[in-house]
Amino acid sequence: MTHLSLRHAMVGIPPPDQVRAIVGTNAASVYGLDTKALRLIADRIGPTIDEITTPLEAVPTLHGAERQGCGYFAFRTLGPYA
Repeated sequence: MTHLSLRHAMVGIPPPDQVRAIVGTNAASVYGLDTKALRLIADRIGPTIDEITTPLEAVPTLHGAERQGCGYFAFRTLGPYA
């Protein structure tokens, strides 16, 4: 669900520099993290900028047990966070 949530949240943000900053480099800079070490891990486990900036074809519809434990907040389509 995290990859899908990121794809939904990053729609319309010009890639790749702004997306990269939002999903990682800003926090790494603020907290003084070792970006070289993090890059090795990110390259291994992803997601890539291309994966994040590929729009969803449709917002997932999860019901009942499928939805349990899933962060569905990113897929709001109504209300103040839509």
